Amino acid sequence: MNKDLRVSLAAFDAMESQPDIKPEQRDAISLARAKVKRFARIKNPTRADVFELTREISGRLLSVLRKRQ
Repeated sequence: MNKDLRVSLAAFDAMESQPDIKPEQRDAISLARAKVKRFARIKNPTRADVFELTREISGRLLSVLRKRQ
C-alpha cells in the first residue's frame, strides 16, 4: 500500500478515536476509510479514479463535519 494512503488511513483512525464525535460523523469517516482501502487495491488507478475518490470522500466528510459546528 502506498505511504500516502497509509497516512490517510491513520488520519481517519485518529478522527474516529475522538471522544466528541457523533455517530453520523463516525459513519462517514468509516465509509471514507473503507473507500480508501478499496482504492488501494486498484493496480493502476487513473486520474479519473483519483478525482472520483477525492470528490466522494471530501463531499461526504464536509457535509457531515459541517453539521458539527
